[in-house]
Amino acid sequence: MSSCTVIILVRKTATNLGAASLFGMCISLVYLFADSHELRRQAQSIVSNAQLPSAQVEALNSWVFRHLGFSENPGYFILPSLRAAPIQVLRNGGDCADKSRLLVAMLKQVDIPSTMLMCFDPQTGRPTHTVVEAVVENGERMVVDPVYELSFPRPGTNGYFGLLDIQARPSIVQERVQWVQMGAAAMHPIRRYDVRKNNYAMASTVNWQRDRITQIAGDCMTTLLGQSAFRLPRPAILEEPQMAVAGICAALSVLLVCVQLATGPRRSTAIQRRSRLASPPCGR
Repeated sequence: MSSCTVIILVRKTATNLGAASLFGMCISLVYLFADSHELRRQAQSIVSNAQLPSAQVEALNSWVFRHLGFSENPGYFILPSLRAAPIQVLRNGGDCADKSRLLVAMLKQVDIPSTMLMCFDPQTGRPTHTVVEAVVENGERMVVDPVYELSFPRPGTNGYFGLLDIQARPSIVQERVQWVQMGAAAMHPIRRYDVRKNNYAMASTVNWQRDRITQIAGDCMTTLLGQSAFRLPRPAILEEPQMAVAGICAALSVLLVCVQLATGPRRSTAIQRRSRLASPPCGR
């Protein structure tokens, strides 16, 4: 097979794959838009009677807690590794990671910035629980837990505790849980709350201890930002599978365009010219 034929095949393959990638990106964005519309409609109906952002967070947290079950959602959007999309959790429920993802997505629809937080086992470093931290009035942060219908209000004020407050004084969690347990129904999940498992001492939006590379990155971020490195907002692409797939397709399309440019007509003509020069004249 000649070099020119190979280049033609490469260009055709790149063209077909590029078209498929663009189609996948468009489909993903259409799903993202449709899902966002449904999430917005649901979220706005829940917070319609709440004025302050903190009250809206409380309302959505309670709604997500009561919505369907607590088992891991088996759904996914195209790639199983991306787990269930927020709309799938809205329709079928989910575990702490699923419900936190749904809560973040719904808060986004009512213009409240938020991010997922992961709690880690202090001994093994493995993720044990997922919650949400939201930015509310006056730039204040508040942590909420949609699996236990839990928030951490400051005693005697209208404010709330955020992640850094809880990390500075871990007893906040135990004190709040004990208070809520006193008035909770017998079957409420808060009755089974495990303070050791749901440990906020190492809580972070990113698992900086996952491997050596993330440990180095975590050390750098901590040096630059201090404790604030633990609550850097997670990129939306990590929590919205449709956006992640659209991003992958877009990146693949750009790569394939580069392949086409590198094997364009000028390249093919140059190879043909060299091939003719290398061939012996007829009759010799």
